Amino acid sequence: MNKRTEILLQLYNSTQEKKYLQKSIDNVQLTNKIVNILINYSTEANTKYLWRKEISETFNLGVYTAYLLNDSKLMFELMEKNKAFLLALNINENIKLTNLPDEVSIKNNVFKNDIFQLESETDTHKASKKKDSLFDLKVNYQYFKDSIQKIYPQFSNQYNEIQQITFNQVKSNLHKNDIKLYYTLNTSKVDDDKQSMLGLLIANNKNIRFKIKNIDSVLLRITEYKKLISKPLTQKQELARFKKVSYSLYNQLFPTKEIKDLIKNKNISIVSDVSLENIPFEAFNTSSTGLQYLVNDCNISYSYSS
Repeated sequence: MNKRTEILLQLYNSTQEKKYLQKSIDNVQLTNKIVNILINYSTEANTKYLWRKEISETFNLGVYTAYLLNDSKLMFELMEKNKAFLLALNINENIKLTNLPDEVSIKNNVFKNDIFQLESETDTHKASKKKDSLFDLKVNYQYFKDSIQKIYPQFSNQYNEIQQITFNQVKSNLHKNDIKLYYTLNTSKVDDDKQSMLGLLIANNKNIRFKIKNIDSVLLRITEYKKLISKPLTQKQELARFKKVSYSLYNQLFPTKEIKDLIKNKNISIVSDVSLENIPFEAFNTSSTGLQYLVNDCNISYSYSS
């Protein structure tokens, strides 16, 4: 095989791989739509919990695909969709405690079912008539919601979606000393590891995508780190172990020199799923020879996705 043929073959394989990855993203978006419909019509708490888990894992697979596509904006969008989905589900489950009358819920579901049915039929040869009917149905549905909200104000919030902040909004709101740092754990096996953790750093002038290596050892160290900080370190061996474990986590969760340099003297907002919940990053040791806390290098705040 000559050099030109080899280059063309590599380009072809790269193009094909990108098509498959993009198809995966399309499937994630479709799954999101389907699951939202199923959840809205489900009355079984166990079923909702199952879908909550499944759609969250699907979004995380999408985040991993976006990472492979080298698309920071798409990574962010899918992380935020996952966060918004989980938050909306929690809110709706809490609102459900207000116990709207059955006739209100049933009529609302009938409207939504009819709208969904008509929307799925608008590609037929009668599309024009269907669209007219769909418009009328949506108008009537809005009248129904307006009338119900006067009697049951909580209804107005029950089906609202959480408004997502966009990638460009985040970027534009960041000052030169501000950094957003996102972490997400994927528990589905997508490569040689049974699970993986991805990170996304967003500054006002650059974005960095990264993958955490040796995730199993990271999770074990997180468990040990929590145990070590749960009580005062009174013995020398405990302090020595704390220095080692916290230094290791610092290097693994901030895996490159570029990231370490970027966060110095910055305001860091860490956005994570539950895998890093209640982990005080500020106590990470940044010194290989002594004890130097990360909080001495930067200001740290937190936000969790579920």
